[in-house]
Amino acid sequence: MFAVIYTFKVKPMFDSEFQEFWHEGTLRIRQERNSLGSRLHKISDGQFVAYAQWRSRDDWENPPPSSPDLKGVLTKMHNCLSECKVSFAFEVVDDLLLQK
Repeated sequence: MFAVIYTFKVKPMFDSEFQEFWHEGTLRIRQERNSLGSRLHKISDGQFVAYAQWRSRDDWENPPPSSPDLKGVLTKMHNCLSECKVSFAFEVVDDLLLQK
């Protein structure tokens, strides 16, 4: 398993829009790119962290082409941001998170 931590700085007054587009985008990425999903965390005013899991590094690095719907929602999400970056990308060596 492979995991990625993303950090986002959201433009002032765009928190709710960002969260909406992140949610929709993550559902579409799970469907279209075979990810294992993600969790979004708010760490401070205007800053968020997302933890995402993939079956492999290759699945993350070499996704299939995005549908127009996915491209659209990701564009809307990125328009809410002043910064987006991959903070960490790493192999999972042990997993004790509870599954629903």
